[in-house]
Amino acid sequence: MNLEDVAKTHVITVHPEESIDKAIAIMEEHEIHHLPVAAHGKIEGMLSDRDILTSVGGLESARRRLPGGRIAGPEKVADIMSKSVHTLAPGDTVRLATRLMIHEQIHAVPLVRGGI
Repeated sequence: MNLEDVAKTHVITVHPEESIDKAIAIMEEHEIHHLPVAAHGKIEGMLSDRDILTSVGGLESARRRLPGGRIAGPEKVADIMSKSVHTLAPGDTVRLATRLMIHEQIHAVPLVRGGI
């Protein structure tokens, strides 16, 4: 079975310069745990709920505000996303994806056509 047979066709992405708050809102709204980070039609990273939890405790910037108005911790998706992203093609097999995910200990793999 190929990945295109089981993959979601409506993919939600976030831009690397977007705020972590926006990424949190997107994940909550769509009940997802991973967001591909894309710019200029290309995958630049991957953001997981674990990245958010580890870096900012899962807290939005309003709850991380310091005296004087500064915000504790990172503010942009690019600051916390995983930059090394494994991708597969829609024609790749589910078996290949499973092996990759187990070997690399990852939970999501974006599918790309033509390397983009």
